[in-house]
Amino acid sequence: IDTLVDWDRFDLLAFFKSVGFRPSRDVDLAWDVARYPFASRDVPVAVRDAQHADLEVVTALDRDALGEARAEYLSAKWQAVQANPEQNRFLLAELQGEPAGYLVAGLYHGEFGIPYTRGVIDSIGVSTRFQHQGVASGLLQHLLVWLHERGVTQMETLCRWNDWELLRFFEYAGFRPSARINLEWRFE
Repeated sequence: IDTLVDWDRFDLLAFFKSVGFRPSRDVDLAWDVARYPFASRDVPVAVRDAQHADLEVVTALDRDALGEARAEYLSAKWQAVQANPEQNRFLLAELQGEPAGYLVAGLYHGEFGIPYTRGVIDSIGVSTRFQHQGVASGLLQHLLVWLHERGVTQMETLCRWNDWELLRFFEYAGFRPSARINLEWRFE
């Protein structure tokens, strides 16, 4: 179980500590597109909505990018897109005619007490073979168009505090650490 708490809400932090929550190893990153517009270089990356037949390819990309297979997670995200396509995106990027990366994102309305709609990147992965070639930037640009069409200018994601490559990419795009602490409680 995890939650986000503003760093200065000492009452909530004390409560969550008392019931067993601890700070997670994830950093909450936020991006205000108006303050930090994203200007990526043009890269010949083709981005499209993933199809059900792409799940196996995306699972392989995920395994390559993260070192673990998360077929059930990706299948659940795919089902969320099918159940509510206006709220969720599942994108696949191709470079040189080959699958190169994917991005899973959605719109969140009021979660964690945040009173506005924001885009949330749930997962992004780029094949080690295609890293540093603009694949993640192409995916992000495609997502931004979708968010802009819906009037959304805020985006968030969680990232492991020591995933330096991903943190560098998110900083390049305009993400900054938010004022929230991610807390988690583990069933043991």
